[in-house]
Order: sequence, then C-alpha cells, then structure tokens
Amino acid sequence: MLENDFNYAQVLQKTLNQKKKLNSSYSLRSFARDLGVSPAALSQVLNGKRDFSHKNMSKVINKLGLSDLKKELFVKRKANKQEFKSYQLEEDQYDLLAQWHHLALLTLARLKNASSSPAWIAQKLGINLDQAKSSIELLKRLGFISIEKRKIKRLVDDIRTSLDVPKSAIVNYHQTLLMRAQKALGNIPPEKREISVLNVNIHPDNLARAKKEIIKFRRRLCHLLEDNENGETYTLSIQLLPINIEDKNEFD
Repeated sequence: MLENDFNYAQVLQKTLNQKKKLNSSYSLRSFARDLGVSPAALSQVLNGKRDFSHKNMSKVINKLGLSDLKKELFVKRKANKQEFKSYQLEEDQYDLLAQWHHLALLTLARLKNASSSPAWIAQKLGINLDQAKSSIELLKRLGFISIEKRKIKRLVDDIRTSLDVPKSAIVNYHQTLLMRAQKALGNIPPEKREISVLNVNIHPDNLARAKKEIIKFRRRLCHLLEDNENGETYTLSIQLLPINIEDKNEFD
C-alpha cells in the first residue's frame, strides 16, 4: 500500500479495539456480524491481504456512522498526500485529548529512565498493551516523543488545549478522568490519593479570578512536586462547579 493511501483497515482495527475495551467478550466475529460482513473477509482486510468488495464497503460505511470526510476516503480508497496528512493530523489531535492515557504517557516520558516497552507503559498507566502501543505511535506521529535505545524521549514542553479540536474530545477526556477518580475512591488507599471537596459562595464576577488562581496553583504544585528521577505518574484534576448543575442549560 502506498504511503498516501487511506488505510481504512487501521480505522476498522481502532474501532474494534474500542469495542473490546467496552466489552471484553467482544470479538472479531462480533464485529463482522455488526458490520454485516463475513469474519474471514474482515480478518483479511485487517491483515492487509485484501480490500472489501464494493458491496461490503457500502455495508461497512453505513454501519460505522462515519464523518463525510471518512466516507469519502473509504470510497476513494486513496487520497492525495496532502489530504491524507491533513486528515491524519486532525484525527491525531482529536485522539490526543479524547483519550486520557496519551497525555499520561507524555507525562511518563519525562522520567529519566522511561522505557519504550509497551508492557512497561501498560503496567505503569494501568492500560492494556494495545492502548500502550497506540499511544506510542500517536505521540511519535505528532512529534511529541522519540524512541532512542529503548527509552522514550519527550520532545515537547507543555501541551495546551488550544489545538483546534472538537469540544467533545476535551469533554471525553475529563469524563474518563472523573470515572477513574470514582474507581480510585474504592481501589486506592487514602494515603496514596487526595480527593476532597470545598463548598463556597462565589460572586460571579470573581469566577475569572478563581480560574486564574487555580492555574497558578497547578503550576506551582507541579514545580514543587515533579521528580523525573524516581517519581510515579499522578494526575491532578480540580473541579470548580456550581452546585445546581441540573438547573444550568450549559450542562445538559
């Protein structure tokens, strides 16, 4: 396959991996059933041994609920080099923020002896091997890390959420971290975590100031605590929300 081909097999594999993550019993056979194609045909496409027939391609496009751009690239099978790079960058930027473990790996990469082994990364972040491998490839494509002598080298400093990505990606990122915080309450002993609540009456005019102070606090705390020699990777989330969320249209 040429470098500028749209590799829809990778899109299918990524979708399959996501479904497996949500349901451990979900299999390639289950995916083929949902797509309306045979398991053998799907397996060969995922392994790069063949393309879908036009009939099966139409089924797959309809079942996956693709964006207009993806539909076009699925049908074309090929895209010009610039179009493909633009598409790939858009997808990578979305995934960077939509999946929490990508940024977590970027933080892990600050450690002096951070291994490039997917098994080591999976163990450190509590993710599976496929997620570890996909994070490595994503961060390499974005130019955020490199692999040298089986070690990860971080190539960028701070990452800001100013990238032009959909709001849904950022929302998904925070939702997954909140779910992990829920699990931490029951699975991680208090001496290894800090989850606390403060209720306070705030004048609306002071909200902007509060956000600035939170940002300053995060940076001071990072500077105080960061240990790239012997540290363990933590995530800090701070939620400043109105109590009556259900009454606010912006939270629907």
